[in-house]
Amino acid sequence: MSYQPPPLDPISLKGYKLKTKNHLMSQELAEELRNMLTPRLQLYSEWQLVYSLEQNGSSLNTLYNNCEPGYNYNKKGNFYHDPLKNDDNDEEDFGYLGHSYISSNYKSHHKKNLGFILVIKDQKGNLFGCFSNEHFHLSDITKRFYGNGECFLWKSKLVKSVNLVQSNDPHQSSNKNNNYNHNPIQQFSEDKRNSVISFDDDKDVHTNNNNNNNNNHSPEKHLQLTIYPYTGLNDFIIYSTKEFLAMGVSGGHYGLWIDNNLINGISEKSMTFGNEPLSDASDRFKIYGLEVWKVGPT
Repeated sequence: MSYQPPPLDPISLKGYKLKTKNHLMSQELAEELRNMLTPRLQLYSEWQLVYSLEQNGSSLNTLYNNCEPGYNYNKKGNFYHDPLKNDDNDEEDFGYLGHSYISSNYKSHHKKNLGFILVIKDQKGNLFGCFSNEHFHLSDITKRFYGNGECFLWKSKLVKSVNLVQSNDPHQSSNKNNNYNHNPIQQFSEDKRNSVISFDDDKDVHTNNNNNNNNNHSPEKHLQLTIYPYTGLNDFIIYSTKEFLAMGVSGGHYGLWIDNNLINGISEKSMTFGNEPLSDASDRFKIYGLEVWKVGPT
């Protein structure tokens, strides 16, 4: 009998404040996105909200700061002790970022074991975004793109859970059994481009309401996730400056682009991810909500 890893714990979403009205990330969406992560990241069941447009204000700079490995967003103003630090070494290099101290050793160790999921809600209620294997940070100094083949773009919609038909769409993912206790190694080893279950009526039913959970839907509706993985056709994966953050660039077009005020966005076809525009509104959209979730060690 072959060895089967133990089932994964359900994801626990941490970071929403009691007064926060709009929750972009739902349990169902998180579990679907988890299926697309590497086995290493699938093992982490606690996801931390590190940036929220509603909770932190509209600032791309704040988004970068909050994504820094070791950033102590829960205890601002307190000295952050590096768990990897030898207390006998008084020459440990600590830096100061925003209101939080972070150790260079802590950063270098943890940045290799983290993933970040960006979730955007546009003016039509569409939910889409991207996954990055690195924290979002300024490219201004190095003038280089970052990210690797684990990165992807995604979009979601709600579809009717009736009249199941087999689809050969290479990008769609569907958690057909709603069983979150899956085998992470087996899940990731399966080709992301295999056939999946699709549905006859794929009308988007996301709305712009202000309920605490924007992803509530009737029992006959089911979340469908469309993934656009890295194609390998170019290396222009992520580029981020003080003025914008872009993911997937080819021929002057952006797979996903957002401005520094987190008001305007662009999503066009790109060779980097072979994606269609992520927003159903148009290739230009307005940002009504935005969140960044950290997956990895806390």
